[in-house]
Amino acid sequence: MTEKADNPKKKSTRSNSHKFRNGLIVSLVPFIFAILLMYLNDIFQIPARIALATGGSTAVIDSVLDAFYVLLSGIISGVLVSQLIVKSQMTKEALGESKQALSEEITRRIKLFDLTPVGILIIDPETGCFLEFNSIAHRQLGYTREEFARLRIPDVEAVENNSETQAHLALVMCQGMVDFDTRQRTKQGEIREVHITAQLVHIDGTAMFQSIWQDTTDRKIMENMLRVERDHARRLLDVAGVMIITLDSNAKVTLVNRKASEILECGLDQIIGKDWLNCFVPEKARGEVKTALESMFSGRAQPAEYNETPILTSSGQERMIAWNNSIIRDESGKIIEIVVSGQDITDRLKSESEKQSLRQRAELAGRLASVGEMAAGFAHEINNPLTGVLGFTEMLKERNDLPPEVVKDVNIIADGARRVSDIVRRILTFSRHTKPMRISSDLNSLIERTLSLQTYALKTGNIEVVTEFDKNLPLITVDEGQLQQVFINLIVNAEHAMKNGGRLTISSAATDGSIRIIFKDTGHGIPADVMGKIFDPFYTTKPKGEGTGLGLSLSHSIIREHDGNIFAESEPGEGAAFIIDLPVSSRISVDAPRGSAPLVPGKYNGHATILVVDDEPQVRTLLKNVLEKSGISVDAAGTPEDALFKVAHNTYDLLVLDLRLPGMNGADLYQHILDVSPIHTGRVMFITGYVGEDGVRSELEALGAPLVLKPFDMDKFINQIEGLLSAGRP
Repeated sequence: MTEKADNPKKKSTRSNSHKFRNGLIVSLVPFIFAILLMYLNDIFQIPARIALATGGSTAVIDSVLDAFYVLLSGIISGVLVSQLIVKSQMTKEALGESKQALSEEITRRIKLFDLTPVGILIIDPETGCFLEFNSIAHRQLGYTREEFARLRIPDVEAVENNSETQAHLALVMCQGMVDFDTRQRTKQGEIREVHITAQLVHIDGTAMFQSIWQDTTDRKIMENMLRVERDHARRLLDVAGVMIITLDSNAKVTLVNRKASEILECGLDQIIGKDWLNCFVPEKARGEVKTALESMFSGRAQPAEYNETPILTSSGQERMIAWNNSIIRDESGKIIEIVVSGQDITDRLKSESEKQSLRQRAELAGRLASVGEMAAGFAHEINNPLTGVLGFTEMLKERNDLPPEVVKDVNIIADGARRVSDIVRRILTFSRHTKPMRISSDLNSLIERTLSLQTYALKTGNIEVVTEFDKNLPLITVDEGQLQQVFINLIVNAEHAMKNGGRLTISSAATDGSIRIIFKDTGHGIPADVMGKIFDPFYTTKPKGEGTGLGLSLSHSIIREHDGNIFAESEPGEGAAFIIDLPVSSRISVDAPRGSAPLVPGKYNGHATILVVDDEPQVRTLLKNVLEKSGISVDAAGTPEDALFKVAHNTYDLLVLDLRLPGMNGADLYQHILDVSPIHTGRVMFITGYVGEDGVRSELEALGAPLVLKPFDMDKFINQIEGLLSAGRP
């Protein structure tokens, strides 16, 4: 600075003709020079300070400095000073005023520089010394201005960060500007977090670092606290066993917890920001949910404490969710978000539905059992009078004195009675109120008998039945009652599949040691996704109230019990075929015929006396007439007491006892008879219109006594009686 002042002074010209002016200049130069020196040192060293005060531009600073350089050069040279004095006639007062204004402006800008809330520094790139800095720069590190002026960058950097800072400053030289975070040590040894913006600037052609330091320690502490709180809140959300979601006024997801992510089958980042309605609500429920959200955001409706709506997972599965809603308001009271918590109740609803279905099926089974018992009771009441009708019509048909038209009428009566008898027998068989029995059976005949039970339903349903039976079908050992259930189920299923009519084709064929039976319909077929479930218990495709879902399951079990196989084949829209394969030879033996007690031959010679015990007068009368025509003497009793009295005073070759008697059953009566007259041991045949009680069945089997069901085929009945009498009993 001294050289700059000396050089202009040495170059200034002196003229004897202008002694006064030069004297004035000489007298003014020290004064002006002294004033300028008060400020030029600071002005030359703090371009950054003025740049910050003027909005970051060095143009103003350069103009001020240039003006001072010109002014100083002119003053020292003497020429410019003389010109200024001559031209402006500046007085001491004018110079004083200019000096004051300049001083005030510089002071104002220095204050602005110092009041900036971040540290601003000019740093020597070579030495790292702080050439200039504002008050914040040294105060935030705990130093006085004088102390800080003696420091360099390494003196304030934390040891572990020093090399990184040097690397960043090296980048400034290459790139012109760099932002980075570092850690600095205060005078007291405290470590502070600092964000630095360093820029390469040139002052008087010299490269320097202009650096802005911002202490971020408190901010980072607050950020860390917020992060801890956020992580804590996230953990609380994630351990919750329910879905938690927040939605903004556009139904966009702003927050979601882990449980919701699991149920929706999406990652958290795949849910945040998505449109809840279009992405996660089934179309059928979208309108309802949208209306509810709009009502809550507008304040027209309060958040629902409980409601159930479905959601749509990423795999396309619908889940039913029970929701609870609440709202979030801003400072002004405006609703800005809705918080919804939801519990997946899909499995619970399914379980409740299954339990309800099981209850309904149990009730249905109970009602069916009651109906079965009632039907069995009806069967007994029907079979007793039916025995008399059939028996007496058979006796009438044997007469030769009846007119032809009477014989014709008698035949009609007999046919009708047999039909009623057949219907009752089938009802008992189907309701399992006859003992399950494996016998050699003609399946063609069994199918036709089963079809006769459905004749009316098939006819009114406009369903044509076509049978394609193998006439040479071998006999097979089966439980006819069980197989009849299977056939009925398949026929009924075919009816449901052909609501508008169609054709049911039933075929049978013998193939390689087995018999194959096929029930084929022309209905709507079975979808591929249903085919694997049709034999599952309680599975049904029929509308609610029209099916129990047990038919095919029971059919499958029955066929498997017969060592057979049942399966289905179908093409959607082209009908279905159910195929049954049954082995001709079964590992289950045929049940032994009733009456297998040892017989002693040679005791019957055409004359015998029989006691018939039955509470139905027409049955007693019928049996007495028929048997006496065969030369057998018949004694009859209508009550157990009457029977015991007769046995006590007579000996009979055979006892024919009805199982259902007033006061006691036939089996108990037989035991009482043996107590009174042991000689009648083994001389018994039971008759009944109904066998329902398992205890009675077991008792009869233990006795080995034959059982004949009403109504009788009279010829067969007489043959059985004569056979027993001919064989004899001990």
